Amino acid sequence: MAFTRNLAKLMILKAWSILKKLILITIKTNRVMNNKQFLKQIEGTQFQSDLTNMFEYNSTPMSRGRYNLIVSKRDVGLWQIGMKPNRHWKISDVKWYFGIKGNKAHVLEQLEDYLINLQ
Repeated sequence: MAFTRNLAKLMILKAWSILKKLILITIKTNRVMNNKQFLKQIEGTQFQSDLTNMFEYNSTPMSRGRYNLIVSKRDVGLWQIGMKPNRHWKISDVKWYFGIKGNKAHVLEQLEDYLINLQ
Protein backbone atom coordinates (compact mmCIF):
# COMPACT_ATOMS: atom_id res chain seq x y z
CA MET A 1 0.00 0.00 0.00
CA ALA A 2 2.80 2.43 0.94
CA PHE A 3 4.69 1.47 -2.20
CA THR A 4 1.77 2.37 -4.48
CA ARG A 5 1.23 5.65 -2.62
CA ASN A 6 4.90 6.57 -3.08
CA LEU A 7 4.76 5.54 -6.72
CA ALA A 8 1.70 7.73 -7.26
CA LYS A 9 3.46 10.69 -5.63
CA LEU A 10 6.51 10.11 -7.82
CA MET A 11 4.36 10.02 -10.96
CA ILE A 12 2.61 13.25 -9.96
CA LEU A 13 5.96 14.98 -9.37
CA LYS A 14 7.25 13.75 -12.74
CA ALA A 15 4.10 14.99 -14.50
CA TRP A 16 4.41 18.35 -12.72
CA SER A 17 8.03 18.80 -13.85
CA ILE A 18 7.07 17.99 -17.44
CA LEU A 19 4.20 20.47 -17.25
CA LYS A 20 6.52 23.20 -15.93
CA LYS A 21 8.93 22.59 -18.83
CA LEU A 22 6.09 22.85 -21.34
CA ILE A 23 4.91 26.10 -19.76
CA LEU A 24 8.42 27.58 -19.95
CA ILE A 25 8.75 26.57 -23.61
CA THR A 26 5.37 28.15 -24.37
CA ILE A 27 6.35 31.38 -22.62
CA LYS A 28 9.66 31.53 -24.49
CA THR A 29 8.06 30.94 -27.88
CA ASN A 30 5.39 33.58 -27.22
CA ARG A 31 7.94 36.29 -26.45
CA VAL A 32 10.05 35.70 -29.55
CA MET A 33 9.99 38.56 -32.03
CA ASN A 34 9.08 38.01 -35.64
CA ASN A 35 11.59 38.39 -38.45
CA LYS A 36 10.55 41.95 -39.33
CA GLN A 37 11.03 43.11 -35.72
CA PHE A 38 14.38 41.31 -35.61
CA LEU A 39 15.66 43.05 -38.74
CA LYS A 40 14.50 46.43 -37.45
CA GLN A 41 16.21 45.82 -34.08
CA ILE A 42 19.61 44.99 -35.61
CA GLU A 43 19.48 47.70 -38.29
CA GLY A 44 22.73 49.67 -38.43
CA THR A 45 24.62 47.53 -35.90
CA GLN A 46 27.94 45.79 -36.34
CA PHE A 47 26.08 42.52 -35.82
CA GLN A 48 24.06 43.12 -38.99
CA SER A 49 27.16 43.70 -41.10
CA ASP A 50 28.92 40.66 -39.60
CA LEU A 51 26.02 38.36 -40.52
CA THR A 52 27.28 38.43 -44.13
CA ASN A 53 30.95 38.05 -43.17
CA MET A 54 31.62 34.30 -43.50
CA PHE A 55 34.54 32.26 -42.19
CA GLU A 56 35.27 28.56 -41.65
CA TYR A 57 34.70 27.07 -38.22
CA ASN A 58 35.63 23.37 -37.94
CA SER A 59 35.64 23.24 -41.75
CA THR A 60 32.02 24.49 -41.83
CA PRO A 61 31.11 27.96 -43.13
CA MET A 62 29.66 30.21 -40.44
CA SER A 63 28.95 33.92 -40.28
CA ARG A 64 31.00 35.98 -37.89
CA GLY A 65 27.81 37.52 -36.48
CA ARG A 66 26.32 34.10 -35.62
CA TYR A 67 29.56 33.01 -33.96
CA ASN A 68 29.69 36.22 -31.91
CA LEU A 69 26.05 35.74 -30.94
CA ILE A 70 26.68 32.21 -29.63
CA VAL A 71 29.78 33.26 -27.70
CA SER A 72 28.12 36.42 -26.33
CA LYS A 73 25.11 34.44 -25.13
CA ARG A 74 27.48 32.15 -23.24
CA ASP A 75 29.40 35.11 -21.79
CA VAL A 76 26.29 37.03 -20.67
CA GLY A 77 24.97 33.83 -19.05
CA LEU A 78 28.20 33.58 -17.06
CA TRP A 79 28.08 37.27 -16.17
CA GLN A 80 24.48 36.95 -15.01
CA ILE A 81 25.47 34.40 -12.35
CA GLY A 82 28.40 36.54 -11.21
CA MET A 83 31.35 35.29 -13.29
CA LYS A 84 33.19 37.65 -15.58
CA PRO A 85 34.24 35.70 -18.72
CA ASN A 86 37.65 37.40 -18.87
CA ARG A 87 39.21 40.47 -17.34
CA HIS A 88 38.76 42.64 -20.44
CA TRP A 89 35.11 41.69 -21.04
CA LYS A 90 32.47 44.44 -20.74
CA ILE A 91 28.71 44.21 -21.11
CA SER A 92 28.71 47.59 -22.84
CA ASP A 93 30.64 46.06 -25.75
CA VAL A 94 27.94 43.37 -26.14
CA LYS A 95 25.17 45.98 -25.96
CA TRP A 96 26.89 48.15 -28.57
CA TYR A 97 27.59 45.24 -30.96
CA PHE A 98 24.01 43.90 -30.90
CA GLY A 99 22.19 47.23 -30.37
CA ILE A 100 20.58 46.13 -27.10
CA LYS A 101 19.69 48.22 -24.04
CA GLY A 102 18.74 47.03 -20.57
CA ASN A 103 19.93 45.00 -17.60
CA LYS A 104 21.71 41.65 -17.73
CA ALA A 105 18.50 39.59 -17.72
CA HIS A 106 17.05 41.62 -20.62
CA VAL A 107 20.29 41.40 -22.60
CA LEU A 108 20.40 37.61 -22.21
CA GLU A 109 16.73 37.37 -23.22
CA GLN A 110 17.36 39.47 -26.34
CA LEU A 111 20.37 37.35 -27.32
CA GLU A 112 18.26 34.19 -26.97
CA ASP A 113 15.59 35.78 -29.18
CA TYR A 114 18.23 36.69 -31.78
CA LEU A 115 19.52 33.12 -31.76
CA ILE A 116 16.02 31.71 -32.24
CA ASN A 117 15.44 34.12 -35.15
CA LEU A 118 18.64 33.04 -36.89
CA GLN A 119 17.71 29.35 -36.84
